[in-house]
Amino acid sequence: MKLFVITLMVSLFCACQSNHSSHMNHATNAEKVLGKDLICGMEVSDSTYTAEYDGKTYFFCAEHCKEEFLKEPHKYLTKNNLKQ
Repeated sequence: MKLFVITLMVSLFCACQSNHSSHMNHATNAEKVLGKDLICGMEVSDSTYTAEYDGKTYFFCAEHCKEEFLKEPHKYLTKNNLKQ
């Protein structure tokens, strides 16, 4: 029974960690924030995922957020999203 409980706890921990792994470039307290991901709202500290639009560079935490932005940039460039 103890082995089952330990296995279950480890599985849940790994599932929680992998759920957040798709957002790899989020900022930590010690890192310089480059910008805010307009898709998910995370603060981004790594310039791996960027997109140029209308002469401005936007930063993203992951490729899927960048791709979502590039599909319809005007949808995400609202006054509310651009407040940082």
